[in-house]
Amino acid sequence: MSASAMVFPSTSVGLPKEVMFDLPPQLPDSARAYSAHIAPDGITVVTGPSTSATSFVANAPGLVNQAFTSQQISFTLPSGQSPSTFLDTSATSLSFTLTWQVGTASSVTGGLCQLIGGASSFFDSLQLVSNNTPLESISSYGQLANMSITNLCNYADRYGSISFAGLDVNGQSGIDLPHAATATHQISFTIPLMSIIGQNNNSGKYLPIGLINNLQLFMTTSALLPVTTFCTAVTTAAVFTTPTLSQFSLNLKYVDIGSNAVMSSAKGGKIYIKANTWTNSNVSVPNGSIGAASLLFQIRNSSVKSLFWYQSIAQTAAASNGSYDALNNGFATSAQVVVGGSRYPQRQLNPSQRPSECMHHLAQAWGLGGQWDKFSGVLSRETYGASIPSLGTNPDLSLVVPASGTRAAPTGSDTGSIAQVKSPAMHILGVDLEKCASSVLFQGLNTRATPPFVEYTFGVATTATATCYGFAISDVVLEVDIGSRSVVAYI
Repeated sequence: MSASAMVFPSTSVGLPKEVMFDLPPQLPDSARAYSAHIAPDGITVVTGPSTSATSFVANAPGLVNQAFTSQQISFTLPSGQSPSTFLDTSATSLSFTLTWQVGTASSVTGGLCQLIGGASSFFDSLQLVSNNTPLESISSYGQLANMSITNLCNYADRYGSISFAGLDVNGQSGIDLPHAATATHQISFTIPLMSIIGQNNNSGKYLPIGLINNLQLFMTTSALLPVTTFCTAVTTAAVFTTPTLSQFSLNLKYVDIGSNAVMSSAKGGKIYIKANTWTNSNVSVPNGSIGAASLLFQIRNSSVKSLFWYQSIAQTAAASNGSYDALNNGFATSAQVVVGGSRYPQRQLNPSQRPSECMHHLAQAWGLGGQWDKFSGVLSRETYGASIPSLGTNPDLSLVVPASGTRAAPTGSDTGSIAQVKSPAMHILGVDLEKCASSVLFQGLNTRATPPFVEYTFGVATTATATCYGFAISDVVLEVDIGSRSVVAYI
């Protein structure tokens, strides 16, 4: 059979780009790029109390719910300098130093002392403000950063440069902390900033910070110390004293295109930039839940692109990492997002019997559906299958019940059990809510009048109160008024 020729409409220029020799635009000689390292406005040191929780417990997590110090660290960004000055948001990061003191050395068998998640776990929230008007507010910041890194950074990424963000190079959690000798240690961290002025800004455009006045960033430190321990036997438990954060620095890259360059993209004296931001809402799942349940997330935005959620419980032998352990709670046999009467996906997810399908939708929620080589996190069948309190009928082979601070390998696997502090539970669910995967404006769902909720079916009664963390990534449009040098965020 001969193939018939396909005829496409002709384009205005029929030449391939490889034979078009136009030169790109040229910046004036006065253009320059430079870095800025911004110190905090007020508080520069955050000191936690001496640890009071038992540091090591055989076959169970230690340092359970140990208090830290919740303080607001504020930074004033140099802004409003010149219409020719822009911020390269891809280079934004936050640096700080942890001073970790071991007052009494430990003597334990199989001892592990682990930073939970990564260095971002030291922060509970982020807020960006201009002229006292909030542009962005993200709560549960540490959990969001951990979820993103878990989903998007593979082992090579974690072993490489991102290890400086507090990630362990031979595990799936945060860096190992010393405990076996009395000493004072300093560990420096630099974390990518998830914000409109950082990684969330996927607009591909520089932020015209020279046209914005009074831009401030507020980072609130965690009320709980994000450290946990594990061992199989205890001779002498360690004593850790006054963990301290200091040497904060907000690292920025500015680009000055030069006073001779002219911007031509302003409309009616205003510049519009499409970017992304995160919105968080947490829901409590009562102890004893079984059967049908609806979890309402108070996320009211104009364009929600994707919704992610996971359940966690307080630190126990089944959840060494507390709010950073994502668990299949109650042997869920169905889960579906509902917005305004419409259901996503159309066929209900079944986390306990079809976890691979859940993983496919999670990849789609990150915009990577069908690109398995790009969905390169550290989730595995074992970490994704962590289920409590027990397994119901016909579970997928990958489901296991964590206990005694460890998670056993699935039946038939040639791997052994692993300590949860090294390998947290990663049962994260996600759904793509975009109408189309293009660069059009507001292609997500409008949830202002009808916020999303998740319909669950639990096959086994839950035995602990859980928190369901919900995170939505949404379109945001920044309107920069050139005349008043003010900015408004439309989310």
